[in-house]
Amino acid sequence: MIVDGDNEAEFDTLKNGSTDTAAVEAYYDDWSARYDKELAEWDYTAPDVAAAMLTKHLQPGSQVLDLGCGTGQFAEKLSNRLECRVEGVDISEASLKRAGTRGCYASLRRVDLQQTPLPFADNTFDGAASVGVMTYIADPAALLADLCRIIHPGGAFVFTHRDDLWQEREFDSMIAELTSRGLCEVLEITEPKPYIPKHEDFTDQIEVKFALLKVS
Repeated sequence: MIVDGDNEAEFDTLKNGSTDTAAVEAYYDDWSARYDKELAEWDYTAPDVAAAMLTKHLQPGSQVLDLGCGTGQFAEKLSNRLECRVEGVDISEASLKRAGTRGCYASLRRVDLQQTPLPFADNTFDGAASVGVMTYIADPAALLADLCRIIHPGGAFVFTHRDDLWQEREFDSMIAELTSRGLCEVLEITEPKPYIPKHEDFTDQIEVKFALLKVS
């Protein structure tokens, strides 16, 4: 259990899917030292699943953006599968410092993902991943559209989102709108999968979907 009397309120940020940037930043700064150990204990596999999905659409040497990289779990899983140049961005400075120790990143920097456009030129990347991040974004449609700008046509990106909040925040309609605008096409949207099944507050009623999109 990650909460005690001092950080129980911050835990609600994670469980309730807060879009308060300052609260999310504070929570992950505090959690960063325990993050990898605790997620391993809870059987968290989303970074590995996302890496496997995206690798099929990359080539050796691809330029990849790890959007909301945290402590670097996704980049490590991706690097185990394919040699890529990965750039990582996150709101949490403490998490970025830990990500840097993995040796998987060409660059790391603090970026507030609530603010679009992102600080990258058009067609910069061959692919991108956003694992466990969209829950905290107030305007995910704007962020997804901007990913379509900074990834070159034909490039792919994968993101995850909790199934309960996927329905509540109407992600099916959101993705349909992006495709109708000609920004991307859907390659795969998985059925709900276990999220962090060994955590007592995230039992099997809270699952996660993986969405793989290709930029048009």
